[in-house]
Amino acid sequence: MLGVLKEIGCEVTLAGSDALVTPPTWRPDITHKTDLAEEVARLIGYDQIPARLPVAPPGRGLTRRQQFRRRALASLTGAGFSEVLNYPFLSNEQNSLFSEGQSVILENPMQGEFPELRKSLLPGLLQAAARNLSRGNLNLAMLEEGSVFFPPSGNAVTTLPIGNRRPSAELLGQLNASIPAQPRLLSGVLVGDWISAGVGQQAVQVGFSQAIDAAALTAQSAGLAIELEQAEIQGFHPGRGAHVKIAGTVVGSVGELHPDIAARLYLPRRVALFEINLDEVFALAPEVLQAAELRVMPAATQDLSLVVDVEIPAAAVLKVLETGAGELLESIHLVDDYRGQGLTEGKKSLTFALVFRSSDKTLTQAEATQARDAAVALVNAEFGAELRA
Repeated sequence: MLGVLKEIGCEVTLAGSDALVTPPTWRPDITHKTDLAEEVARLIGYDQIPARLPVAPPGRGLTRRQQFRRRALASLTGAGFSEVLNYPFLSNEQNSLFSEGQSVILENPMQGEFPELRKSLLPGLLQAAARNLSRGNLNLAMLEEGSVFFPPSGNAVTTLPIGNRRPSAELLGQLNASIPAQPRLLSGVLVGDWISAGVGQQAVQVGFSQAIDAAALTAQSAGLAIELEQAEIQGFHPGRGAHVKIAGTVVGSVGELHPDIAARLYLPRRVALFEINLDEVFALAPEVLQAAELRVMPAATQDLSLVVDVEIPAAAVLKVLETGAGELLESIHLVDDYRGQGLTEGKKSLTFALVFRSSDKTLTQAEATQARDAAVALVNAEFGAELRA
């Protein structure tokens, strides 16, 4: 290496294990020791430099929160969603679509018509959907993960602290209180067909069921399960909106867009939406995710149709059925909600698909029927539900 440096005109003086190198006057590009290393590599050959991968120190890697975020996004993109990134700047009208109250207003916005920071990711996604539709992209499933901004609890700090010493505890408290709350949300918008028409296949239009599945996948990424509570939510269809709850805590909303807003934004009448607060979900997530038991015994399936009052939510009936069926019940889901001919006015028929399985033996249909009858008895006592003839 020293010989190479001498060949290009450098003066080299050894001082123990160090070398003092003076570059020639005609090489003004050599100004730093890294330039000398580059000359040696260039002249001797990069192929002569051995490759050694550094060993990462223990305890590094993604945090639990980062792992959860990555799992949630991967599960939804794997299910068919496309991730998008929108600007966080909205108009007052856009910010008022899904929430009331004050917004964070920028002193010097990039565009005068968008002076506020977003309080929901849905307005930006709806804008993106309208833009795609205007360009002929008719079937959309888009999601976005990002921060929203809410006014801080404290007043703005107009006097900045001196930079050469630590601010006092009082000033630090004022600075922290002046920062807007910035929870992380995961939201999605679905438009058009979920499954396109094909040979022997009818098109399946998007609806709140796909939005519910997306919310469930997000919770599953944290090892949790969701519950739905029907509610009237601002910006959502008055009869097709629900709060997403985990362990009794509301963590988001799911449903379909209000038809008036859809018409105003030149969107189809049916637009499915969901919005989940990832901070709330992560706070409820267990420290260690546990894999479900792998069951190898055959399953016994049963279908169940119950007639109940139309005011009774299907989710409440399903929850009671789960309790009444006992530990043999592996899964249950609603497959039909019928109202019309053949039923008394004010009544509806809810059809559920039940799967029973034992961990140590093959269930008979009689055992599955016994568990189903116990569930029917409990839901009858709770809601006056009757088996549909």
